[in-house]
Amino acid sequence: MATINSIDSNIPIVVSDGGTGVASHTAYAVVTGGTTTTSPMQSIASVGTADQVLTSNGAASLPTFQAAPTMSFQTLSSDPGSPVDGQVWYNTTTDLFKGQANSSTVTFTVT
Repeated sequence: MATINSIDSNIPIVVSDGGTGVASHTAYAVVTGGTTTTSPMQSIASVGTADQVLTSNGAASLPTFQAAPTMSFQTLSSDPGSPVDGQVWYNTTTDLFKGQANSSTVTFTVT
């Protein structure tokens, strides 16, 4: 005897049966793990706009689209001091890069 199984497309399939448990997602949005055990999957709040990047907000939060960081780049023959946030300098005399992001200055050597 044969058994015929069917799915009612108006009812979300629960995760334990291989579905998402969600009736619909936001068009073009990134699908993430849900924030509760009763909401195992969800779309992030927005799809962002052109030139935005998907940014982690930490382990306990959903990612969001945010403006991409901007950096300026300068080639110098001597070290004029400390760069400001968002600047990167390349010293052609010492082959060192120096940059600052989030108020932390970092210097590294080209090898």
